[in-house]
Amino acid sequence: MLFADTPWPRLFLNTYTNKAHLKQAINSVQRMYGQTNTAGGLRTLRRWMFSEQWGARRDSMKIGVVITDGRSSNGRKKTLHQAKLTRDAGIHLFAIGVGFRIDSTELHGIASRPQEDFMFKVGSYSALNHLKAMLATRLQCEERVL
Repeated sequence: MLFADTPWPRLFLNTYTNKAHLKQAINSVQRMYGQTNTAGGLRTLRRWMFSEQWGARRDSMKIGVVITDGRSSNGRKKTLHQAKLTRDAGIHLFAIGVGFRIDSTELHGIASRPQEDFMFKVGSYSALNHLKAMLATRLQCEERVL
């Protein structure tokens, strides 16, 4: 799912039946520009993206990765509230800040606990590639899917 002014569900868990198609879909996702509606993104993630209707399995671990390059345009308080609701719903959240305009307090509030395992900062979008292997290990999946 992407978010800027509004959340935009892009990849559904029940759409792809093999790793090659999933990887192709992930690689085709383009960065969105606009406001940073993190609270709306988290709300949509919790309410829809992990619903059985869109392919979530009851017995599977739910993991969300929030990548942001700024401060929430709808305010830190709303974002932190939605992050708490999302974590309370059993969704583990990685929070990744890109660039130098990020709100560290907000990133800490989004990330699951312990925060040092779930929160990261990188200087640019190209630096996200360095996090792939680490995230793959933590998510216990194969790196080539990421």
